[in-house]
Amino acid sequence: MVSNTKQVPKERLRFRIVAVPRPKLFPEVPGAKRQYPGAQEGSFLAGYLNHLSARPRKQKAFCDLLSPLLEVGRPDFSLRALERLERAYAKLEGKIDRHGLPHVTDDGLVIPPTSDEGKAALAAILLYRQIRLDHIRQCLHCGTWFYAHLERQTFCSDQAKRCQWKHYHSPEWRKQNREQNRKHQRAYRERLFGKRR
Repeated sequence: MVSNTKQVPKERLRFRIVAVPRPKLFPEVPGAKRQYPGAQEGSFLAGYLNHLSARPRKQKAFCDLLSPLLEVGRPDFSLRALERLERAYAKLEGKIDRHGLPHVTDDGLVIPPTSDEGKAALAAILLYRQIRLDHIRQCLHCGTWFYAHLERQTFCSDQAKRCQWKHYHSPEWRKQNREQNRKHQRAYRERLFGKRR
């Protein structure tokens, strides 16, 4: 039987470095023009939370599990909050289903998770370690979960929905800001054309 592989001499194998590609746990962000730190993990976690919106109890349980990890940066962080944080972190590590195999270490992930819940738990842990877990937010207009690339982002960036525009151009918002807009327009016209006589 003839094989298609060449036999490499043992002398050459000693000095040869073989690069093994790391498996991609989280897919790349579709339509992304730029790469942001934590975007792949954050997008996967936000997608998982959006997927759980059909099952509100499970979504609430997962969000409750993440809430102690979000309390770390607050000034009123106490010893009781630290205990809740340790329990939540241990539960998240338990959700990364590896069937008793090695877990997340300082060197990285030894055995990747297989289920979506395990991948979401891993994404939450990785974002927590990067201090980016608070970038997982709900859109103020439509309520979908998204990963905020910037600190000030409060709306999802879905171009089809245009949530920020709809939020600030609703009839309630227009009614509330109509008088203020009239004052601004009057001042603008006076600066541009001068006062009427």
